[in-house]
Amino acid sequence: MQDLKTRKQGNSITVTIPKEFGIGPGVSVRPKKTSNGFSYELVDNKDDFFDFSSNILADVIDDGFQGKDILHEFDKRKAMIDKAVNNLGNDVSADEYSENRARQEFGL
Repeated sequence: MQDLKTRKQGNSITVTIPKEFGIGPGVSVRPKKTSNGFSYELVDNKDDFFDFSSNILADVIDDGFQGKDILHEFDKRKAMIDKAVNNLGNDVSADEYSENRARQEFGL
Protein backbone atom coordinates (compact mmCIF):
# COMPACT_ATOMS: atom_id res chain seq x y z
CA MET A 1 0.00 0.00 0.00
CA GLN A 2 1.39 3.37 -0.94
CA ASP A 3 1.46 6.37 1.38
CA LEU A 4 -1.43 8.82 1.20
CA LYS A 5 -1.25 12.60 1.15
CA THR A 6 -3.61 15.02 2.80
CA ARG A 7 -5.33 17.72 0.78
CA LYS A 8 -7.34 20.81 1.54
CA GLN A 9 -11.07 20.73 0.91
CA GLY A 10 -12.79 23.93 2.02
CA ASN A 11 -11.67 24.61 5.60
CA SER A 12 -10.79 20.96 6.22
CA ILE A 13 -7.89 18.66 5.52
CA THR A 14 -8.92 15.32 4.01
CA VAL A 15 -7.33 11.93 3.46
CA THR A 16 -8.71 9.83 0.61
CA ILE A 17 -9.55 6.23 1.45
CA PRO A 18 -8.27 3.87 -1.26
CA LYS A 19 -10.95 2.22 -3.41
CA GLU A 20 -9.54 -1.19 -2.47
CA PHE A 21 -10.85 -0.68 1.08
CA GLY A 22 -14.42 -0.94 -0.22
CA ILE A 23 -15.73 2.00 1.80
CA GLY A 24 -18.60 3.72 0.00
CA PRO A 25 -19.85 7.31 0.30
CA GLY A 26 -21.93 8.27 3.33
CA VAL A 27 -20.28 5.81 5.72
CA SER A 28 -20.01 7.18 9.27
CA VAL A 29 -16.60 7.16 10.93
CA ARG A 30 -15.34 8.37 14.31
CA PRO A 31 -11.91 10.03 14.38
CA LYS A 32 -9.49 9.18 17.18
CA LYS A 33 -6.27 10.99 18.01
CA THR A 34 -3.51 8.52 18.80
CA SER A 35 0.00 8.93 20.19
CA ASN A 36 1.51 8.82 16.72
CA GLY A 37 -1.23 10.44 14.61
CA PHE A 38 -4.88 9.56 14.17
CA SER A 39 -7.19 6.78 13.07
CA TYR A 40 -10.80 6.36 12.03
CA GLU A 41 -13.23 3.76 13.31
CA LEU A 42 -16.29 2.73 11.30
CA VAL A 43 -19.44 3.58 13.24
CA ASP A 44 -22.75 1.80 12.96
CA ASN A 45 -25.43 4.49 12.59
CA LYS A 46 -27.33 2.65 15.32
CA ASP A 47 -24.34 3.08 17.62
CA ASP A 48 -25.58 3.74 21.14
CA PHE A 49 -22.16 3.86 22.78
CA PHE A 50 -22.78 7.43 23.98
CA ASP A 51 -26.41 6.82 25.01
CA PHE A 52 -26.44 6.90 28.79
CA SER A 53 -30.23 7.09 29.11
CA SER A 54 -30.64 3.92 31.17
CA ASN A 55 -27.84 4.93 33.54
CA ILE A 56 -29.25 8.44 33.95
CA LEU A 57 -32.77 7.15 34.61
CA ALA A 58 -31.53 4.63 37.18
CA ASP A 59 -29.60 7.39 39.00
CA VAL A 60 -32.62 9.72 38.98
CA ILE A 61 -34.82 7.01 40.48
CA ASP A 62 -32.13 6.04 43.01
CA ASP A 63 -31.91 9.71 44.03
CA GLY A 64 -35.58 9.57 45.07
CA PHE A 65 -37.27 11.59 42.33
CA GLN A 66 -40.91 10.68 41.77
CA GLY A 67 -43.70 11.34 39.30
CA LYS A 68 -43.17 14.17 36.79
CA ASP A 69 -40.01 15.21 38.63
CA ILE A 70 -38.33 12.08 37.22
CA LEU A 71 -38.79 13.32 33.64
CA HIS A 72 -37.65 16.85 34.46
CA GLU A 73 -34.52 15.65 36.26
CA PHE A 74 -33.79 13.06 33.56
CA ASP A 75 -33.94 15.73 30.82
CA LYS A 76 -31.71 18.03 32.85
CA ARG A 77 -29.04 15.36 33.46
CA LYS A 78 -29.18 14.03 29.89
CA ALA A 79 -28.54 17.54 28.54
CA MET A 80 -25.51 17.83 30.85
CA ILE A 81 -24.12 14.48 29.66
CA ASP A 82 -24.72 15.33 25.99
CA LYS A 83 -22.91 18.65 26.45
CA ALA A 84 -19.97 16.96 28.18
CA VAL A 85 -19.65 14.30 25.46
CA ASN A 86 -19.79 16.93 22.71
CA ASN A 87 -17.06 18.95 24.45
CA LEU A 88 -14.62 16.05 24.94
CA GLY A 89 -12.17 17.36 22.33
CA ASN A 90 -12.30 20.96 23.50
CA ASP A 91 -9.68 20.43 26.20
CA VAL A 92 -6.96 20.17 23.56
CA SER A 93 -5.28 23.42 22.63
CA ALA A 94 -5.67 24.71 19.09
CA ASP A 95 -1.88 24.55 18.68
CA GLU A 96 -2.01 20.74 18.81
CA TYR A 97 -4.11 20.76 15.64
CA SER A 98 -2.22 23.45 13.76
CA GLU A 99 -1.20 22.88 10.17
CA ASN A 100 2.48 23.27 11.01
CA ARG A 101 2.27 20.70 13.78
CA ALA A 102 0.46 18.24 11.51
CA ARG A 103 3.10 18.73 8.82
CA GLN A 104 5.86 17.97 11.33
CA GLU A 105 4.14 14.91 12.78
CA PHE A 106 3.25 13.41 9.40
CA GLY A 107 6.40 14.44 7.59
CA LEU A 108 4.60 16.69 5.11
